[in-house]
Amino acid sequence: MKIGKAKLDVIAGDITRIPVEAIVNPANNMLWMGGGVSALIRKAGGESIETESLKKAPAPIGEAVETKAGALAARWIIHAVITGQDLVATESAIRKAMRASLVKADSLRCTSLVVPILTTEISHVEIHIIAYGMVEETVKFLIQDNKSLEYVAFADNDESVRKIINDKLLEMFTKHG
Repeated sequence: MKIGKAKLDVIAGDITRIPVEAIVNPANNMLWMGGGVSALIRKAGGESIETESLKKAPAPIGEAVETKAGALAARWIIHAVITGQDLVATESAIRKAMRASLVKADSLRCTSLVVPILTTEISHVEIHIIAYGMVEETVKFLIQDNKSLEYVAFADNDESVRKIINDKLLEMFTKHG
């Protein structure tokens, strides 16, 4: 679907293999790449991503920090800082980090971006709240502030998560189409 000048998509797949300019990485404030999506990115792109990110730590929760993407086809990794060292994300932090990631991608003049669900394994925020916040922040940004993004994909391998994201996109698209 189209929001402003950007096409939004909900897809399954390994985010490290999707042909985009930037990949969002759910990050902690010290920017170490432990498990989950971070580990997948580090494994596919190489240790240079984490080495560069650690030099930019600590980062404020709710902000986004860019690094090069190592051996990945993408040019940038945008580290969305959703937690502190406790690894517990809040709805507010997720929304702020989502918006900061979009602003960062735009400031880097990226035309394409892939975003996984911004959560941690011990998050106390329900997945539908996370997905709704991510979609709402993205739609608002694309309507009000986007200059360079032409393609944004939300990616998750869980079909039920993709359905939640898709349902919210359809709701927002109906309002803003």
